Amino acid sequence: MKSKLFLFVILVAWATTSNAAIWRVNNMSGADPDFVTIQGAIDSVSPGDILYVEGGIYDGFTLNKPLSIIGSGFGNMDNSEVETPLNPTQISSDVYLVPGAQGSYITGCNLKNAGAVLYLQTTDIIISRCNLYYTYFKTLMNNYKTNIGNVSFSGSIIKALLLNNDGIDDTLCVSNVNISNSVITGRIFLNSYENDYSFSGTFNQCVFLTNNIITTQCLYKNSIFYADDYSSASQIDDGFNNSTSYCIYLYNYTLGFGESNCLSGITDLFSTGGYNTLSDTTPAKGFGDHGQDVGIYGGDNPFVPGGYAPVPTITKLNMPTQVNGTIHLNMKAKVLK
Repeated sequence: MKSKLFLFVILVAWATTSNAAIWRVNNMSGADPDFVTIQGAIDSVSPGDILYVEGGIYDGFTLNKPLSIIGSGFGNMDNSEVETPLNPTQISSDVYLVPGAQGSYITGCNLKNAGAVLYLQTTDIIISRCNLYYTYFKTLMNNYKTNIGNVSFSGSIIKALLLNNDGIDDTLCVSNVNISNSVITGRIFLNSYENDYSFSGTFNQCVFLTNNIITTQCLYKNSIFYADDYSSASQIDDGFNNSTSYCIYLYNYTLGFGESNCLSGITDLFSTGGYNTLSDTTPAKGFGDHGQDVGIYGGDNPFVPGGYAPVPTITKLNMPTQVNGTIHLNMKAKVLK
């Protein structure tokens, strides 16, 4: 059994117990880790343990026990001025969170680059600072039926959020899903036409770069809708029991459902010096329900570019190509809580 890095426990307040073991996962030659695959680690460690998945490309996995999985960050920001992890943690194939994984926490991982799909079929999951491709809430999968609830996404980039993809059971539902300080870049389909109460949740401090939004029983607040006409592709209206408050729309369009204290036709929104950072003159500054900025950097848990996990992460490393005697390294790292 390799060393258990108890030193990192002080950096992860969400560890289930004060003596939770932290295990290194690294598939690079010479790294001397505890495990070389994420699945191998999951199969071997105890519930409540922490897996520190160091930068690299890893196969997908099935999580069936409560664990904390910490990557080095997702990297790959659209804006070249944004500093990102030197070696992000990338997942190359699909990830399944199944019954037994309740209470798990995943942070600092990139599923989008390889088009890996995240399938959720359990409750009480926290996902933070990840770059996600397609995410499915699977109340029905492989003939196993379940309700899903208490799922949280924060500080993430999400291409798509979808409800089921292999059949509908109108007796099942997904409830209390909370998405905060995240960017939604693609489709949102969180509705069953057979059951108007199949989904409920909250989008808070988000930026929507899509107009393809279909949800039921969702509250949108302190968010920015930064796309073109929302009337044609969206069905977030009174018929599906949605509402918005303290939101800002790029174009002059009212979504047509329970709006409160919203602004439309606001073209002065983002600066050019960062990823969806607000301009100095935008009315989105201080417009939120408690006087906070609207969008992903407002509130108590602002978006972290690059998805840095709260562990030391190398962002820059300069070293000579040829060595003669002493090696002089120039390394830059950061820890963002």
